Amino acid sequence: MKGTFTDLRCGFRMLTRRPLMSLVIITTFALGIGANGALVSLLYAIFLKPLAFGDPNQLVQLAHVYPEFNLQRAPISPRLYREYEERNRVFESLSASVSWQGHLSDDGETTSIQGALVSGNFFRTLKISAEIGRTFVDEEDVPGNHRVVVISHKLWRERFARSRSIIGEPIRINGESMEILGVMPRGFKMTRQSDFWIPLAFTPEQRPSLMPEMEPHVEYLEVIGRLKPGINFTGAQSALAALGDELRSKFFSEDSRWRINAIPLHEALITMRAEFRPSIMLVAISTAVVLMVIFANIAGFQLARSIERSGEWAMRIALGSGYTRIVRQSLIESAMLATVGGIFGLLVASWIRQLAVYRIPREWTESLPGWQQLAPLDSVTVMAIIGYTVVISCLLGLLPLLRIGRHQLAKQIGCCRTKSSDQLSTCWHRWMVVSQVALTLVLMSTTALLLRSFLSAIKSDPGFDSASVLTAQLNLPKSRYDSKAKVRAFYQAVEDRLMALPGVTAGGLATVIPLIGSAPTTLFSVLHRPHVAESRPHGMLNPVSPGYLKAMGIPILQGRPFHRADDNTTTPVAIVDEKMAQLLWPHESPIGKQVMVSGFEDGVQRTVIGVVRHIKQTGLDRPSKFLCYVPHSQLSLPTSSMYMAMRVTENPAVISRDLRRIISDIDPYQSIAQVHTMDDIANRSLGTRRLVLVLVLTFAGITLGLALLGIVGMIYHTVTQRTRELGIRMAIGATRTSLLTKVIFQGVQWVIIGILVGLAGALAAARSLAVHLFGIRAIDPQTLATVSAAILVSAIIACCPPALRILRINPSNALRHY
Repeated sequence: MKGTFTDLRCGFRMLTRRPLMSLVIITTFALGIGANGALVSLLYAIFLKPLAFGDPNQLVQLAHVYPEFNLQRAPISPRLYREYEERNRVFESLSASVSWQGHLSDDGETTSIQGALVSGNFFRTLKISAEIGRTFVDEEDVPGNHRVVVISHKLWRERFARSRSIIGEPIRINGESMEILGVMPRGFKMTRQSDFWIPLAFTPEQRPSLMPEMEPHVEYLEVIGRLKPGINFTGAQSALAALGDELRSKFFSEDSRWRINAIPLHEALITMRAEFRPSIMLVAISTAVVLMVIFANIAGFQLARSIERSGEWAMRIALGSGYTRIVRQSLIESAMLATVGGIFGLLVASWIRQLAVYRIPREWTESLPGWQQLAPLDSVTVMAIIGYTVVISCLLGLLPLLRIGRHQLAKQIGCCRTKSSDQLSTCWHRWMVVSQVALTLVLMSTTALLLRSFLSAIKSDPGFDSASVLTAQLNLPKSRYDSKAKVRAFYQAVEDRLMALPGVTAGGLATVIPLIGSAPTTLFSVLHRPHVAESRPHGMLNPVSPGYLKAMGIPILQGRPFHRADDNTTTPVAIVDEKMAQLLWPHESPIGKQVMVSGFEDGVQRTVIGVVRHIKQTGLDRPSKFLCYVPHSQLSLPTSSMYMAMRVTENPAVISRDLRRIISDIDPYQSIAQVHTMDDIANRSLGTRRLVLVLVLTFAGITLGLALLGIVGMIYHTVTQRTRELGIRMAIGATRTSLLTKVIFQGVQWVIIGILVGLAGALAAARSLAVHLFGIRAIDPQTLATVSAAILVSAIIACCPPALRILRINPSNALRHY
């Protein structure tokens, strides 16, 4: 024990003797393991953390699969949900839910809030209780008893100041008075954030738009089941397959490949985030590259220090100290460095985790229960950093001694360094530089491709003019808008008042606007078209008002736009985009042709009156299905949820304030939600790509800086080792300029080797990067050449400062010590 304390004191003195190098090692160590520890914990939270429900392994999600439409996770219709409940033999309970927009009226102010309709057994299926009050019972999800509500912890905190007396009090949602039953625990959510939950009673006002009847094909429910004790997932799948065969013959055509699928709930939530997995893995790989470069740099520093101390260690062995004692001393010193670096790494990890909570795009974390309540540190982070600290401290403590060896130390009595140790140190530095340059090239070429892809997405033509367009969402509660006449009258009043606003040059309404997700998809039927590749193509439908296309800046290529006269008393009409026109009517004009929209209004033939530009509906960097527009006023069942689009010349904030006033004047219990400009929406649609680019760009910059630091260290170490040799060369006639050029060239040689190795890795990385790229090729010689040239120029510049020490060498001193 006494020897250990002696080694600790000796180690502390050695670290403080060269504080700058110790500080550099600790800082790089803290950044490396802090970032990696935080990343490990975040990946655990995203993909591995158990759900915060009772017995989460017993929970599964049911979905419908339609292979012919490539729909693997379709929702479930109310009719089939009832069938599953009645025929169920493997589930302890089956619960249903659907998102629902509400308008909360409080003290004369109406606010739009996001909620959900849930079956009475929803919370019991999840085995989660209210923090205050209670959740629903079965009797409350039937019409007449459903006017009760459970609110979120967030809504309770922000609107009711954490008052416990609200239980049993009334709250007005969508103009109806509802009794507050309970408050859910902090952070509870299921696939999306909700502020309230209301029993799903399948009343007319609870049915989604355009879905009037509880038919098998009217699918909008998310169904979650809890397996009975003793029933495993395989048994549940077999039972559902048999049930699917029965229901297919009863409700679907005989040739349909429709089936029921059950997915473990945790896996289902991960699947929802599957499209972000490549981005997450790219960030993870970038962080690991930074860690490897940091380790290489620290190892180089440690080896240089060990070479300098080889004479001291050799003298200790000569005086009777064992080789084991030297190993212990080296391990203690590296452990002290790693421990201090690990402590600061915990602070770095804490900062990164908190930054992730607020900066990671919401679409990445929307289905993660409790994501917003992530603590600054958790046990996974601490364990990861402790593991990194132990492993790296052992490697850094043992590696120099393993490379130098007992016998080489014994030969160094009477001298500070030997030729073999000098060669070993130089060789180590060179190959560390090669590896760092190679890794840097791979990461920088990846960053360059991502940057070019991001710029390509920004410059891509969305098919519409997003400048000066303000949007907002309206949701009409069916409790007050229970007829087609009321819905149409409200929207007509909104559009009329909208166009009367100063600063609004065009305005209209649409079921969905670009870049926020897919429009409703359906089948289209074209009669007497045998030459069309698909007799019933699958595309998107968007009911709109006459002014929408002009407000959104979608140009008319052929025909005419909708007019106000195109209502339910005139001939049904439609406007198709150029992609649909090319698919269904190639090499001819679609004007005057007939098309039928299946599912929404079977049997109604619409006359095509115009062709418009194809727009990017789901994202600037994603392809979209073709789109068909129909007049909202011609639908037999007008949708109760619409978006407003306004082309404005005034400040959008002023227009949005006037818009809220207009809506309040028309209906005091109505409000608007999601007020954004189209430029903001376009910017947000690239949020994931932008975040990945920023993170990888940051890692690439850090890696380049560390690689240049390694090059500086190699040249500095080379000049220090060869001081006597260079002095002698000067004494016998060599010029300082020639020696300076030679040393720089030798350093650049190893950088070039690193670039060549890195090019092979960059080509392999580019192929796997194809999923992230938009508008460019993965293998791009110009990008690789530019990055290689940038690294080479940076390396030449980095070689110069340490090489200039040659100019300060005195030949006479070198000859005196030869």
